[in-house]
Amino acid sequence: MSIATTPSALPRVLSIAGTDPTGGTGIQADVKGIAAHRGHGMAVVTALVVHNTRGVRAEHGPPTSFLAEQLHAVSEDVGIDAVKIGMLATVETRGSCCQ
Repeated sequence: MSIATTPSALPRVLSIAGTDPTGGTGIQADVKGIAAHRGHGMAVVTALVVHNTRGVRAEHGPPTSFLAEQLHAVSEDVGIDAVKIGMLATVETRGSCCQ
C-alpha cells in the first residue's frame, strides 16, 4: 500500500531511533507525536533498549546492513517527506544512517 503524495495526504515522517518500552521516548514517543500533528509515522529501529522510567539498563543494536534494508524498504514503498533522528547507538549506526 502506498500513501499518495498530494497536498491533502498526511506527511510521511520517518523516525530513526531506539525503542523505549515505557513509551516516553524513542520510536514509541516519536510515532505518537507525529500522529498528534496529523502525520503518518514510520520507524527504523536502531536499538532495542531495556529501559524503564529510571533509566537504560541495556541495549542491543541490529547490524548496519539491517538498518540500511529498513531504510530502503520504507523509502521505496511508502516514501518519506521528513526524517526525525533519535538514538544512534553506535558509531557504525551513525555513519550508515546519516550520510
